[in-house]
Amino acid sequence: MPVRSEEVRDKVRDKVIDQAGLIFSVGWFVLRKLLAVLLLGGVFSILGCGSKEGPVAPWLGDRPGHGSDPLSICVDSVSAETSFVHVVTMGSGGVLFVGRDGGYEARSLFRFNVSDTSITQFRESRLILSLNASQELAPVRFLLYRVSSFWNESVVTWERASTDSTGDVLWDCPGGDIFTLPVAEAGPCSLQADTVRVVFTIPAEVTEEIFATGSDDRGFLISLAGEGLAHALWRFESREQALSMRPRFEVGFVDTAGVDTSKVLYAAADASMIQRVSPLDEERLLVGSGYGLRSLIKFPMPAELDSTVTINMAKLFVYCDTTKTFLDTKTMQVELVDSMWQGDSTAVAGGYIGQALAVPGQAKIEFDVSTAVRQWVTGAAENHGLRLRFSVENNAVTYCPIIPWQYGEPGNRPRLEILYTVPPSPPSNRAPPDEDTKPTAKYRPQKTEVSHD
Repeated sequence: MPVRSEEVRDKVRDKVIDQAGLIFSVGWFVLRKLLAVLLLGGVFSILGCGSKEGPVAPWLGDRPGHGSDPLSICVDSVSAETSFVHVVTMGSGGVLFVGRDGGYEARSLFRFNVSDTSITQFRESRLILSLNASQELAPVRFLLYRVSSFWNESVVTWERASTDSTGDVLWDCPGGDIFTLPVAEAGPCSLQADTVRVVFTIPAEVTEEIFATGSDDRGFLISLAGEGLAHALWRFESREQALSMRPRFEVGFVDTAGVDTSKVLYAAADASMIQRVSPLDEERLLVGSGYGLRSLIKFPMPAELDSTVTINMAKLFVYCDTTKTFLDTKTMQVELVDSMWQGDSTAVAGGYIGQALAVPGQAKIEFDVSTAVRQWVTGAAENHGLRLRFSVENNAVTYCPIIPWQYGEPGNRPRLEILYTVPPSPPSNRAPPDEDTKPTAKYRPQKTEVSHD
């Protein structure tokens, strides 16, 4: 039967309509996705999270393989933040401190084994300290005292001399119990490139008194003479260093043959004591060593992060106030808190979960805290927040003042940036898409062939 022209025209029209409907459906789907992305970007722009860091979570851009359509969220508010003092003992840190700087005062203790009873005729003796320093300091005078109370290098602090079965044994006078008058002084000492030692000359009669006490001798205390001196925190090598660098007591005496000679004794115990001589900055979160300082911070978890999501990565950003810092390069650690906050008694879960370098002049410090956020989201741990501290707290007198949320600005407040993936929705028996998602085909009446036989 010949094909009628009307039939060809109808078939071509039907095909064009079907293709147009398909193109419209695909284009509508792409347009909706694009609008959703733009809307999400606008929300983060309005919140201002990371406004001075560029795009939200810029460190996520080159991390593929986290599932389809990962999402990012910024937590730029805190539930609580505070700092507290942590008592640090300085008896085995490798470095001893004497002087005042950065709002701190430091004194050092030394004890030697002076039980030798064979010496009967003493001469002048010398106490020699080797320097551990790379900076030039102002001229100072050091005073050397004899200590009058027993002290234990493992536990001694500015307030505490030792411990016994009942608890702490405190100094009668914080900073060390000493006899009234110094036995020697050194200085004015100026720390220059060619300065390697500080030497105290001790009179013969004092040396004889020291040896007369034998094992009951309490050793020496060194402090800085004068008040109000700044930028004069001197560092000396401790007994943990090489033998040639350790504190030593060169005892002068006359031997049995009547010849002047000397005997070298190396420190059997030594320690530093640190106190804060100016108020702590209550407008900063403080992390410090020597005079121990630690900080606590807690972020609320967004409702979007329920137990069904996968946490791909989470980072904590904090900012050191470089205008107030008294900082050597130090490793700062973040720990997971697993109890209610109780100052220095606040409990943490095991070791650290992230660490980063705090560097002089560098404000931003960032930590990977994915472990903590995963535990909070899955319910493996309750969100009690995080603790910041230095990894080693007994080898330097230094601190980093972190800008807290309360006194910060959008570009330098503590914040969390989190990348997460939402699980795919399970398949369901849904009705066919409506006109908003897919155009419906128009009704076209069927032609009926009529025979003209």
